[in-house]
Amino acid sequence: MKTHTVIALAVAGMISPLMAEPAPVQAKIDIAFVNVDSKWFADLETTAKPLLQRKNGKVAVPSVTATNGQTAAMEVIREYRTRSSPAKGPVVPCGIMINLTPELHGQGIRLFGTCVLRRMTNKSVNDVVTRFAAQEALVDLQFQDGESKSFEMEDGGKILLTATLIDATGTPIKK
Repeated sequence: MKTHTVIALAVAGMISPLMAEPAPVQAKIDIAFVNVDSKWFADLETTAKPLLQRKNGKVAVPSVTATNGQTAAMEVIREYRTRSSPAKGPVVPCGIMINLTPELHGQGIRLFGTCVLRRMTNKSVNDVVTRFAAQEALVDLQFQDGESKSFEMEDGGKILLTATLIDATGTPIKK
């Protein structure tokens, strides 16, 4: 009797993975800032700056991935106090804040969300910040798999987005 049970469990264990749902297709989103004034990245901590890859007037941030309808959030920031009490005062994130949601349709990808650059514009004697400047881009773009698109920021720089369909291992699916 024990032999039959073991065989049944072994067979069930082999069939279950075959019947399992395939891993969902994901969107890999590459983000770069082209010819954006370096003042927008000046507030970042020294430890955060290595996350930014700089080359030929382009600043790239780490890629993010998300499944269909899942928001991919990425921040490379430094938080600033806005009051003199460090334990109680609110903080404002300065740097790069990105929230993008992919909708996957066959070989097409719709990306929507926001890309925000924020920096402080003053600092008081006791290191409290009271003024900030920000650029926020509202994104709603259609991509073909592997396609790149750029759009202008208000100060003349551009945000470059590339959307690629990948499998669960991170391998591009492009056919």
